[in-house]
Amino acid sequence: MRQFWERPMVHSLLRAIMATSLTLALALNVGATPIRLTIQPDSELDVSLVLVGSIDGEDSGTSEITGYFDAEIDFDAQGRPVGSRIVGADLNASDVSLSIPLGFPLGSLDVDARGLHLTAFTPNAPPNPPVDPVTGAFDLDLHRFRLDAGVASAESTLYSAEFDFAVEPEEFTPLDGMTGTLLQPNGPQGGPVTLTTPIALQEFVTTVDLGIFGTVDIFIELNGTLVAEGLYEPETMDGDTNGDGAVTIEDLNNVRNNFGGAGLGDATGDGLVNIEDLNAVRNNFGAGLAASVPEPTALCLAVPLILLTLAAGQFGRPGKACR
Repeated sequence: MRQFWERPMVHSLLRAIMATSLTLALALNVGATPIRLTIQPDSELDVSLVLVGSIDGEDSGTSEITGYFDAEIDFDAQGRPVGSRIVGADLNASDVSLSIPLGFPLGSLDVDARGLHLTAFTPNAPPNPPVDPVTGAFDLDLHRFRLDAGVASAESTLYSAEFDFAVEPEEFTPLDGMTGTLLQPNGPQGGPVTLTTPIALQEFVTTVDLGIFGTVDIFIELNGTLVAEGLYEPETMDGDTNGDGAVTIEDLNNVRNNFGGAGLGDATGDGLVNIEDLNAVRNNFGAGLAASVPEPTALCLAVPLILLTLAAGQFGRPGKACR
């Protein structure tokens, strides 16, 4: 006579519960992780001075960018970024000098930019703007850049001014439709995180009155691509047998599949997969998931899943008797 746990109906129920619970577990994030992303060498931006009005003109120079972004990144159970926000940045731009001919008798408009500093942030977060877990793509226009320090001086025959961006910061919004990428390709064990951010920003600075020669509007444009890298190191926790930063149905499966042996499923690190590992998974089930309070549906599925899985693993194997 078949044991209760060997009946096809019970096996079908068990598989259904396992599949549903696994789907729910993977759908939840491990949580936001603070990561510093350092600008990589040779990151540069083209800084352009643009005049629009009675006299049009443009000049650009290259400014080397150094520093870092501070981000909070949501990772899923597979270690992929699924959301992120910028909580700060320390970006320093090397000095640049620009000059635009204005014609006789005005000469030229000469601009020197010194000590420029940019920061960045994500408004209206959390919740963090989404990141595509497959491609790493995210919308740049949900984030902001701010030129908040440095001085730009402008000189011409009829005009002279100095702009102190610490006193009057300029805020830049990336152009609509622009996307960056955020990738961590090494899976749940963690590894390097790479942020690639194309920059295409334009901001109005001021209007210059040239008297009988009319007026011109001055714009600053920043163009280029910044690459920054950091390190994702998932926290380990009791019951996490696969190192994905959460205790889920996968950990329970690892204990069940290797119970009485060794290897994957050894949550305690004693070299054996036994009742202590089961207790570690049971006591911490749901830990590391993004939701501070597990969804009732997930809990209702997880509890019978633990009981059914253990019973099926211990008593449903041919040749083993109940004790």
